[in-house]
Amino acid sequence: MDRPQEPSSPRDAAVRYQLLYCLRGGPLGRRTLSRHTGLTEMTVRTSLERMEVDRWVAPSRRGVKIRPGAAAAMKDLESIREIVELPLAMTGDLPVQIAARLASRTSPPAWRLRDLAVAHGASILLLLHADGGEWCFSHDREPVALRNPDDADRLRTVFADPAGGDVVTCVGGSRRGETGCALWVALLALLGIVAWDGVDGAKTPG
Repeated sequence: MDRPQEPSSPRDAAVRYQLLYCLRGGPLGRRTLSRHTGLTEMTVRTSLERMEVDRWVAPSRRGVKIRPGAAAAMKDLESIREIVELPLAMTGDLPVQIAARLASRTSPPAWRLRDLAVAHGASILLLLHADGGEWCFSHDREPVALRNPDDADRLRTVFADPAGGDVVTCVGGSRRGETGCALWVALLALLGIVAWDGVDGAKTPG
């Protein structure tokens, strides 16, 4: 059996997991995946080819489908509750703004995660934690409602019932593909799959 190929960078891991996330509902074609993620078709094709070698995915008549070899990676994805487009005043007047809610496994400082996301294509990142039924800034535990009530209302609507251990990561940028990859690098760091500083590469579940 071929050994899984180690992703050469956190971005490679981010692309893989992003594609798996898109495929969790069933087979999709490369063009559809490109449209959903903002990644180029070449990037999608190259990543899928590597994932096929690792037995994570396989082609089918309906498109690319997930294989049992991706079971460990799919287990990781269970920690991600939802990912949505979410314009916030706090993330500025940026054309692409995406937020994700997840159950975090690690607790990197907010500034570390921000620097990691910016290094991979984002313009800004905010890290929020659930505390006392409210979304609060991770770096000082101040409720978002005290700083920006409108954004707090929007967060409560989209990510209702904040529970202990839940984290929301918001990123903004100028391009969908780059901003999405930056979000996924941050998510994988929160899940302990890539290093916080992005210099130690990424592991691949067997």
